Amino acid sequence: MAKCNITLCFLAVALFFFAGCDKNDVKKEIEVKIEQVDKIEVVHFHGNRQCPSCKAIGDWTQKAIKEKFPQELVAGKIVFKQINVDVPENAEIVNRFKARGSALFFNVIKGKDEQIIEDAKVWLLVNDETEFTNYIAATIQRHLGR
Repeated sequence: MAKCNITLCFLAVALFFFAGCDKNDVKKEIEVKIEQVDKIEVVHFHGNRQCPSCKAIGDWTQKAIKEKFPQELVAGKIVFKQINVDVPENAEIVNRFKARGSALFFNVIKGKDEQIIEDAKVWLLVNDETEFTNYIAATIQRHLGR
């Protein structure tokens, strides 16, 4: 009998917590997250000399953004940059991102907060343009909160 009462109490508490949660609350929370993302900078760092893989990462990333996010690109919500790490005038951004040679970074900006993320997985996808493009699009969608 005591086990039955404990189970009933647990169920009552669980119902109390979940009674106010519905799909509209979840949707509102997701909408807030989307609005909070002010900008996403996608930055391809490279050196003076680029191997075919390095060039592909920059070219395919730019192509993916232009094709999959044209409105966000025009509005400035997504910005794509190619930065040469060997050029002295780029030292500030190279240091800010802590870039070392060829790399792809996403900088998710919310207000004054920046979340700089190096994405090394792109190197594993460099042999398949379609898979690479889909990955870049999905990554940006995730950062946008979609």
